[in-house]
Amino acid sequence: MRHDSIMIPARRIIVRKSDVPMQMFTLYDGWAFRFVLLPDGRRQILSFLLPGDLIGIQAIYGDPLRFSVQALTDVTLCAFNAKEIAEAMQKSPAQMKHLVARSIREAADADNRVIGLGRRTATERVAGLILKLTNALKRRKSVPGENFAFPLRQEHIADALGLTAVHVSRTISILRDEGAISLERNILTIRDRQRLTELADHNEALALT
Repeated sequence: MRHDSIMIPARRIIVRKSDVPMQMFTLYDGWAFRFVLLPDGRRQILSFLLPGDLIGIQAIYGDPLRFSVQALTDVTLCAFNAKEIAEAMQKSPAQMKHLVARSIREAADADNRVIGLGRRTATERVAGLILKLTNALKRRKSVPGENFAFPLRQEHIADALGLTAVHVSRTISILRDEGAISLERNILTIRDRQRLTELADHNEALALT
């Protein structure tokens, strides 16, 4: 049902808040993120998007978007007609069940983000974020081992985890000193997964994505 394949350069806005898109997308390649801007210009990153994630699923309901999506790296999108997808969902109980299951997972992730922001330390938040991203990439077979391209800058992590960029820098230094990770030239390597999990308070499920 794919209508088109679209390439978008890094830092370009893919969809904007309040838009009512006619298309929905899957992220085929690259990284992106969902975010909202506060009236004073401050940014809150809601989640990072990896290959396989949906963008603009609200389009099948005709609802305006409550967030914007920006390409973090160069990305490739698969584009689908929202009306056709909605009609296919109505005809396929299996597809509708899949959509409901995805919505339930997203709601659980939202709850976990609130817990992380409200109750977890900076070290737990950053360690948890790294674990969640790594695990997601492994599930999608996007990385073969324990090292992968890590395009997030300190300000991205800060805007996602409710920290300052300076605090993020200090926290990454702690993870390095603990022997849990190394981060060189945008390549992140997990040196000690068990220690990283301990620093995330033994609970990867509550880590932010």
